Amino acid sequence: MALARPDLGDISLRPARDGHAGGMTTRIGFAIILGGVVLICLRAANWVDSEMADIVSVLSIVVGALAVAIDGEEADQTTKPKRRDH
Repeated sequence: MALARPDLGDISLRPARDGHAGGMTTRIGFAIILGGVVLICLRAANWVDSEMADIVSVLSIVVGALAVAIDGEEADQTTKPKRRDH
């Protein structure tokens, strides 16, 4: 049984809408996540000995993940097919 191929003719190839930062927000989000991971590694190696380091590392990973997810959702909106109401 062959699968039907989606109609790709309606996918928007326009540049991102106003207000979308392109890949910059994703890069910043990944940098925040990386900073949190580095802080966790420093804490595991006992180079940083503070409960605040644990809190900051976890919060930075969460905030970075939210930045990546929000940017991904915004970018996804620009590539969705246009809806046609008949």
